Amino acid sequence: MGAWCVQLFPGALGQADAENSCRTQGATLSSIENAEERSIVANIGLNQMLPTGWKFGTIRTGLRRDAIGTPWYTTDQFTTGMEGIVWSPREPNNGAYQGVPNNCGQLWLWVPGGKTEGGRVHGTFFAMQCLKSTPDRWRGFLCGKKAT
Repeated sequence: MGAWCVQLFPGALGQADAENSCRTQGATLSSIENAEERSIVANIGLNQMLPTGWKFGTIRTGLRRDAIGTPWYTTDQFTTGMEGIVWSPREPNNGAYQGVPNNCGQLWLWVPGGKTEGGRVHGTFFAMQCLKSTPDRWRGFLCGKKAT
């Protein structure tokens, strides 16, 4: 199939806006293939986040479910399986944020001194709503496309 290239962009975008932004780059909102890729993406996230002064943040990815209780899947049409998805403790949650179900998977970024939320662990996933991301922490989204 060829290699998959990813790029992390800063921005507090909801799922649809992140997908559209990736499309303008000729890419798609990307998921995570395996543990090595998850570690690399989390480190890229830290390298972008730390110079901004934030000590915690999220990366929006192409991981979602259609409704609470339904299976999780990747939206990028390239990731095979769910090997790269490791959830933080007590995740994926079946809750809602501001009344909107938590149906999108985001990657948690954290360094000592950052805000802790629900036992989330750096470089693991948690469930959050798809519609929007508030600018209350560092935010980014992961785009990917086949290498040329």
